[in-house]
Amino acid sequence: MNNFNLDKLLESANPMETTQRKAEKLAKKWGRTGLLEKLDSHLNAGNMSMMLENQAKQLITELESDCLEKGFIDKQSALSAEASGVFLIVLEKPNA
Repeated sequence: MNNFNLDKLLESANPMETTQRKAEKLAKKWGRTGLLEKLDSHLNAGNMSMMLENQAKQLITELESDCLEKGFIDKQSALSAEASGVFLIVLEKPNA
């Protein structure tokens, strides 16, 4: 018989742990932007990083849709041209 580990099988059975691990990874990613600096806890940083990630994904989806509607042949260059200005605004670190 195949040898398996029950803990490994049930690893994703706890959605809270899965979400916390995902938030930790995203906090490391978004922490490099400086946008999480003044947050007072790891929980808040994780939550904010998940929101930032969701916003970035939504923005990319909308830009892709706009590019396809406008008939751009080279979607990648059209996306970078349209997104560059938007990302600079979204990711600009406030001077507070």
